[in-house]
Amino acid sequence: MKKLFTLIGALLLWQAMAVAQNYLHISSGESTEVVPMAELDSVTVRGANFYGSAWRYLGTGTYTYTQFVSGVVPGHSIYVRNANDGGAHKQYQVRDWYLGNPLVIDYDEATGDCWVEPQFTGYVHANYGNVWVAETSLYAASHGQDFDEERSSFDPATGLFQLYLIYYVDAGYFGYGYETLQLDGATRAPSRNREVQPVKLEAKPLVITSKATGKRVPLTLTKPAAPKGSEQLKMNTGNEIFK
Repeated sequence: MKKLFTLIGALLLWQAMAVAQNYLHISSGESTEVVPMAELDSVTVRGANFYGSAWRYLGTGTYTYTQFVSGVVPGHSIYVRNANDGGAHKQYQVRDWYLGNPLVIDYDEATGDCWVEPQFTGYVHANYGNVWVAETSLYAASHGQDFDEERSSFDPATGLFQLYLIYYVDAGYFGYGYETLQLDGATRAPSRNREVQPVKLEAKPLVITSKATGKRVPLTLTKPAAPKGSEQLKMNTGNEIFK
């Protein structure tokens, strides 16, 4: 009888293990998705470096703002990493960008393509919420807009990024056009105690277009509290928004 219970217990344990092994648990951040193995054609496991390497310091750069605010800010720390295992797709990060947030720029050495994925600028409008920045063509494609065919570009010989960006909120978008990042070619890592000299960015007239009607709506921008040590920014009031 004891052997019978032992056999039944072993069978139940084997069945439980078999059921558990029929599901694939896929974790992303704090969420986990359970997928039945029978629904998968194949499973590919790659090394961690396939999904991007660690950021490494490249040097400093000067960023010229023209669309949401206008001005020239030197001394941004620039970092770079390989975004895939082949190393052709690279990402450049501009530290302490607008309101202290970083800006990530994608560049494919194999094709010469350069673009900026949608990213939060750090500015939260009291009425319209988060202000985002992205490659203009990406915004146009995802929002059904018809813009010109200008694209961002990068010249490795001169270290100049010409970024064709658009600033937008859920209600619509502000002006779009070129901003630039000029790499300074520095090779020494920045000192932790390096002081960033305050630079005032003059705000330009902003226009925001409504996605629903294409009309302009009065807009007032309020200046957010800037992080300690960041550049001092001036925001316009009495601007308009395209919805």
